[in-house]
Amino acid sequence: QEAALDRRKMQAAQDVKTSDEERVKEWEAHREEILKQELKTLREEETVRAEKARERQVVEVREEMYTKERQTIRDELLEEEKERLAVERLKLRQRIIKEETAAFRKTLEEEEAAKVEAMRAEVASELKDAMLAEEKAKLAKKDDGATPHHKH
Repeated sequence: QEAALDRRKMQAAQDVKTSDEERVKEWEAHREEILKQELKTLREEETVRAEKARERQVVEVREEMYTKERQTIRDELLEEEKERLAVERLKLRQRIIKEETAAFRKTLEEEEAAKVEAMRAEVASELKDAMLAEEKAKLAKKDDGATPHHKH
């Protein structure tokens, strides 16, 4: 009986040992499966993060290109506007100079005309005075010549 009891104990101990080993193997297999799943999840998350980072980088590069392109267009438009304004300013200056020149020429012509008119009036006045003086001289000569005749 004792030997049978010892055998049962040994069998029970063997069963426990086998059972423990099976549980350890199951637990290790379970743990391995969990680790594999976690690793898979980490890889998927890393892939998603990398993809999002790449997409974000693409968006940033596009925004930067768009911003640079808009600035280039603005700069070109600004240069065109500056040129247009410079041309307008030049045309305006030319028109002002032309008008000022025309006004100055008109003033000079009016002054010249006034001088010519004044000289004409002066010449006419001198001519008139000379003619009157000549007429008086003729009349005076006539009177002088007529007087001796009247005295006879």
